[in-house]
Parts: sequence; C-alpha cells; structure tokens
Amino acid sequence: MKILLINPPNYGKSIPEEEYGITSIKAIFKGEPLALEVIAGNLYDHDIMILDLKVDPYSAFMETINRFQPDLVGITSVTCEADTLINIATTIKKELGPDAPIVVAGGHHASCDPNYFNIKWIDYVVCGVGKASFRSLVTAIERQEPVCIPGVAKTDPLAPLDLKPRKYSFDDLVDTRPPQV
Repeated sequence: MKILLINPPNYGKSIPEEEYGITSIKAIFKGEPLALEVIAGNLYDHDIMILDLKVDPYSAFMETINRFQPDLVGITSVTCEADTLINIATTIKKELGPDAPIVVAGGHHASCDPNYFNIKWIDYVVCGVGKASFRSLVTAIERQEPVCIPGVAKTDPLAPLDLKPRKYSFDDLVDTRPPQV
C-alpha cells in the first residue's frame, strides 16, 4: 500500500509571536517530523512517503499527491494547525476521490478533541500513541476488514465519534522498529 504522511505547514502566528514578539519560535516548529517518522517505521512493508510542508513549499503538495498517488493519507497536527489539516484533507479528497482514506494521524488536537475532525473529508481519527493503532488501521483497510480498533474512530458527521479508549502497553511503543525517513 502506498501511504503518504503529511506534516502541515506552520500557519499564522504562534502565541509567543502574538503576545511577546518572539519570532525565533518558528525554528522550533520546523524540526524533524519525528512523530510521522516513528509511525512510518512501523509500516516497514509499505511504500511510505513523508511530506513535510513545514520545509517543502506548499506548491509541492499537489505535485506530490499526483506523482505518488497514495492509497491512504495520514495527516498530523497540533491545535494551531487543525484547520490547515482540514483544508489539506479537503483538497486531497477532492483530488483523489471519496475512496482514498484520509486519516488524522494523531497529534495533540486529535487526541484531546477527536470530534473536531468528525467531518466528511476525513475517514478515521487516530488518538493517543498511534504507532500500533495506525498500523492496525492500515492492516484493516488493506484487508478490507471492519475497523474496530481501540484508539481509532471511523468518522460519521451525523453522529458523535464512537471512540473506544485504548489501554496502552509496552507493545504500543513498538521500540523494535526505528523511525523511517
């Protein structure tokens, strides 16, 4: 399966910029997308591409979608990027069609407010530590099995998310798989 993992671009001003005029904070947010690299490391038997829109120009976004033609797209975000994530998901769904699964691949906002992403442009929301959950979701989608995975919710804009909490264990750390870039 071809899986594209996207780190959204910085959007707008951060609180340190707005409140205190500290502009050096953007350098921190341009760090390596380690969370996506860790998820990718656990998808070792798939064709994975990470698109870091904090580094790559946003113009590369559609070029990458059209060239790579992913079977599944995972997008992560922090709270200040949540609306950008939705815009990216909307664009991808319109480009690839309704059958291309769009997954909110964790992130603080999804873990704290998963219902925020319960919209028609997003198919699944992965909450909390996502290495094992995301892997299980990819496997279920690939096998065309029903998705009943704790920590993963299928979206339905007409109803609240049915998110079963995941009881984490050492296995969720998947520390036997290194990150993949």
